[in-house]
Amino acid sequence: MSQARSVVHLTTLARWEAAQDAGVVDAPSRASEGFIHCAFADQVGGVIERHWRGAGEIMALTLDPQALAGRLRVERSAGSGQDYPHLYGELPLSAVLSARRMRTPEA
Repeated sequence: MSQARSVVHLTTLARWEAAQDAGVVDAPSRASEGFIHCAFADQVGGVIERHWRGAGEIMALTLDPQALAGRLRVERSAGSGQDYPHLYGELPLSAVLSARRMRTPEA
């Protein structure tokens, strides 16, 4: 994985707030698919357009790939044909470099 590309995880405000007490960011995909969906920074706009449109306010978390070493894998998405980073394991708050609140486009 190129170190020049920032890795981002998108989450709801509620999950971000819950993470402040839990120490880890929860994602439903970890239980259902076995990994936490992430994107490279240049893919975030497309991910929001396809999966978060109409969600209102969300959080964009920029992650430290070094803190997630060995658990972050770049894999091809069957839907888009693009390569995306997937996190196999927990997402600890200590791996979040920055958190930015964003408003998604209307549905």
